[in-house]
Amino acid sequence: MLRNVAHRGAFWSLIVARVVYAVNWYNIASIFAPMAIELKTGVSGLGILASSFFFGLVLFQIPGGLLAAKYGPRRTSFVGIFVASVSALLTGFSSGLGEAAALRFIVGLGMALFFSPGVSLIARYYREGSEGFGIGLYNSAFDLGGALGLFGWALLAEVLGWRQSLFFSGGMGIVTSFLIIVLIPKEDLSGDSPLKLKELSDVLFKRELFILSFNMLGQSVGSILVGSFIVYYLETALGVGYELAGFAGALFLLMMLAFSPISGRIYDRLKDARRLMLVSGLVMSAGVGLAAFGGVYGAFAATIIVGISAGLGFTVGFAAARETNKSQAKYESLAIAWANSISLSAGFWSPVLFSLVVSSSGYPPAWLLGSLLTLAFVLSILALKTKARAESR
Repeated sequence: MLRNVAHRGAFWSLIVARVVYAVNWYNIASIFAPMAIELKTGVSGLGILASSFFFGLVLFQIPGGLLAAKYGPRRTSFVGIFVASVSALLTGFSSGLGEAAALRFIVGLGMALFFSPGVSLIARYYREGSEGFGIGLYNSAFDLGGALGLFGWALLAEVLGWRQSLFFSGGMGIVTSFLIIVLIPKEDLSGDSPLKLKELSDVLFKRELFILSFNMLGQSVGSILVGSFIVYYLETALGVGYELAGFAGALFLLMMLAFSPISGRIYDRLKDARRLMLVSGLVMSAGVGLAAFGGVYGAFAATIIVGISAGLGFTVGFAAARETNKSQAKYESLAIAWANSISLSAGFWSPVLFSLVVSSSGYPPAWLLGSLLTLAFVLSILALKTKARAESR
């Protein structure tokens, strides 16, 4: 499975870090109901926290890719997960929405520094031809952590309190950051190499990378709205208890967990990003729209459908983005970070837009708007050349 026995420790340190990373990503959604009471806010507050987090996550993707190219992915990923974890822990001390939003911004910043170097390292540890499967496992680790964050932290907050649950998850992240610095070999670094403007522009302005990124932007709209709001929607609008609502959110991520490695294997064999990402995007749009209908059953069905399609779309998207830069391995992390920054830009406007529509018109119109926005962006993949068309030129 791994290219070298010496890489085992590095591989598992990244997987564990990715799990805890996801816990600190999603646990806010599951514990927001008790947070909202103490911080004196409502659904608009959840929108602000989500937007603040995604603003940091998007804004620092490119700096993360540049740092990885300059100083190596090991050091960059360590700094990222450490900063995110400390900030997650400190969020437990928040006395108001403003403090919590500022700290969530820093959590997003740290996660931006960790993500793309982690993808690059995971892909390197797998044998040639199986990189998509390796990235699928990396995504599955995120989904597992997200499921724990949504379901486990809902229970933990009920037993210990929401502040204590954040102390715990932040502390776990700090421990995993030191596993990375200890277990990832220094010889895997690219070193302190100079960055060239021409090479940077070649990476950032590839047409294929832009098309992939805009499709992933649409898929991010759908998955972010479901991941950020489905638990709170079930609790407050549909009267579902904390545990069952948290399970619905976890179910979304469990579907991604199951289908991400499968999607990576499919991509390794087909290498057809255009078809696979079109299918996943269309299914994603339909799933988000389904949340507007059928009450609790519709919401649960939406979590399953969106989870499956996200597992396919993001695994294929990141694998394909990495391959747009095969000739310049040093900039792999930058290409992945650029695609991720475009796709995740949905995170700092779609939650606010969604919460505004909910406040003015209710949840059904908001879910339908999310479905239409998802569809509008995912159709961009039709502009990507098929393998046959590309070879004919």
